[in-house]
Amino acid sequence: MKLVELRADYTAYFLKRPNRFVAEVKLNNSTVKAHIHDSGRLNELLYKGNKLLLKKAKNKNRKTGWDVIAAKKKDDWILINTMHHREIFLNYITNKKISPINKILKIKPEFKYHTSRLDFLIITKGEKIFVETKGVTLSKNKTAIFPDAPTKRGRKHLNELIEIRERGKKSVIFFLIFLKDAEQFSVNYKTDKKFADKFNEALDKGVKVYKPVFSYDGEFINYEKSI
Repeated sequence: MKLVELRADYTAYFLKRPNRFVAEVKLNNSTVKAHIHDSGRLNELLYKGNKLLLKKAKNKNRKTGWDVIAAKKKDDWILINTMHHREIFLNYITNKKISPINKILKIKPEFKYHTSRLDFLIITKGEKIFVETKGVTLSKNKTAIFPDAPTKRGRKHLNELIEIRERGKKSVIFFLIFLKDAEQFSVNYKTDKKFADKFNEALDKGVKVYKPVFSYDGEFINYEKSI
């Protein structure tokens, strides 16, 4: 099911990553810099010679003239640009055919909670639902895995969702899985045991978890299934 139109402009080849947010890529026999809108390690996707999809930056004065949209993995394109997560989530959650939340009246993005912000507050006819979303691009043997790097911020969000639940309100985390062949999901104990332990605590406290799977074909983000 098509959810979001996201047409890439060019195919390039990854060369190196000078820092978390910049990639040097080969584009039409020239080396250019492109912005990486994802702070994860992405080691299985960003390696020398791998194909990337780029989109031209709208701001002509920016230091990096391109945005990395996706990286090749076997026969699939894996979205690695978190800038598009909000639009994808909103199109998914408001689609009555696939959304796990019914009777939505209003959605407030970047909802302030204490000293930080959660991604969304969803107001339905019956309740308020506090929502955090995480993008997933790492997999092994058809298992989607999160996180791919230690995440103190992710742990903080889990603590907030737990606190909300303990106050008798509904809190939810959505793992947006950008891996078409994913059949199951696991937290990454090896990379971030503290996050994994906090995730299990969240489950025990009643925080809901949803795991929709999406694919990207270079033109559209598609909803595939939920696992």
